[in-house]
Amino acid sequence: MHNLAKIIQCPGCEQKYRNKSVVYWLDREGKIWSDGYKSNDIANEFPLITRCDECYDYFWISDAGILRSTKSRLFCLALNHIEVSGKNNFQCVRKLTPEEYAEAIAIKKYRNQEEERYLRTNLWWAINTPFRNGKPAEISPELNPLFEENLETLIYKTPADSPENLLLLAEIHRELGLFNEAKQYLDHVTGNKYRKRIFKMNEKIKSQDKRVFLV
Repeated sequence: MHNLAKIIQCPGCEQKYRNKSVVYWLDREGKIWSDGYKSNDIANEFPLITRCDECYDYFWISDAGILRSTKSRLFCLALNHIEVSGKNNFQCVRKLTPEEYAEAIAIKKYRNQEEERYLRTNLWWAINTPFRNGKPAEISPELNPLFEENLETLIYKTPADSPENLLLLAEIHRELGLFNEAKQYLDHVTGNKYRKRIFKMNEKIKSQDKRVFLV
């Protein structure tokens, strides 16, 4: 009996792609970073938007709103999803590069505020990816203006209405080097569940360290 493969079809040129296997992430322990990225988390590892390598158009695989629901929905929602039995040689759906996220934002390849926030958050995470791998000491000069503009936009698109958002705003300001503002947001976060993260972020603020760190 053949296993069913989940195939994604580009709505523009009908080029077909396949989803990655989820077993790899389910078998490994994830790490949480100060910018909110969770490694090996299915919701973060599976892209909701990609770019077709044939027609170069961007298309959404799933609605960004599903991130608020159960993670299992990520496996069943897909644009132009079709079932193909047996083996296939279709390439995997891939994440966008920082430049591609920026282009998708610039051409307004989003349909609502949730999708814009998804693009901007993933652009932030993508630029921080080398830091997670312990490579550069600073963001490259080519990406730094894009990094700063994106975070400055995320500031006014993030309401200070919850401890999670206050932590996010503190982190954004810290990574921009606005340490006093970061401390002000951090001082408004309460709750024992955030004590470890608050302590670590305060240490980073004191040392004026802008780099993303493990929580």
